[in-house]
Amino acid sequence: MDLVSVDGLPPRYRLSAWQELVSRAFVPVEVTGDPHALFRGRIESTELGPLRVSEVTSDVQRVRRTPQVISSSDPQCYLITMALREDAVVVQDGRKAALTPGDITICDTTRPYEFASRAPFRALVITCPRRFMRLTSRDVQRLTATSFSGRRGVGALVSPFLSGLLARLADCDGCSVVHLADNVIDLLRTMFEQNLRNAEPVPDLRQGLLTRALRFVEDNLHDPALGPAAIAASLHISTRYLHKLFEAEGTTACAWIRARRLEHCRRDLADPALAARSVSAVGARWGLPDASRFSRLFREAFQVSPREYRLHHGDRLSLAARGA
Repeated sequence: MDLVSVDGLPPRYRLSAWQELVSRAFVPVEVTGDPHALFRGRIESTELGPLRVSEVTSDVQRVRRTPQVISSSDPQCYLITMALREDAVVVQDGRKAALTPGDITICDTTRPYEFASRAPFRALVITCPRRFMRLTSRDVQRLTATSFSGRRGVGALVSPFLSGLLARLADCDGCSVVHLADNVIDLLRTMFEQNLRNAEPVPDLRQGLLTRALRFVEDNLHDPALGPAAIAASLHISTRYLHKLFEAEGTTACAWIRARRLEHCRRDLADPALAARSVSAVGARWGLPDASRFSRLFREAFQVSPREYRLHHGDRLSLAARGA
């Protein structure tokens, strides 16, 4: 658990130091506040698999991620924010989400956004790399700066779960932590997808096909023969048209399949419950039966070999489990 705070600094340095802390903890931003007030702020955070879960407690402020800041640093992630105490406002893509305690919203760090509060506040912020949420770019643009109520629908289930997440992580063993990140992502994606369905957009054949393609990939990662031809056949379209669907998302079918396989392998290698399973068996489980190719692809994606990744992360989780 990491804890950073500006409360112990001389008053004249606090606001600039807070901007630096927020930029390091999340993404680079510009922060403004009342220069005459005695500013207070703290961030408590921890890693949860590919996610970073943070609780921010701060005085009144305005946070802006501008095009200039984005051009200098773009980590390609989403920030999912839930108000815990007092109201806040998030603005992005021409929409404004007014958050009351328990409400949730999502921001895309690749585009400008603004966060503002009128009173000291407390909020939970989950930093999630874009690829893990498995939402199309078009869907995300329909979701940003939308207020998801914590009192009805799926949000009524997600909000209480997230509100106690940071405090309860200390009670989880290493094996639980490995799977908990997937559960958090699944819950959030379910809430977002419910909103997209309720919005009843004009039917879009291309978008529907892409969604079905992504689901087919996820259901068939174990099959070494999975490729563009198999996906296209399942959708009854040509492979050429399938390639156009993925090109519109800035990727290719093969790259998407490879990324999803490697992510499942990474999760299995870090899972203490699967420590007895060989590295090659992990690769084969997710459609990569060629051990040398699996090792090469894994190293290219994560800068370490599968075996090195298991030794480092497996040992760390085992120590964490014993400590808990």
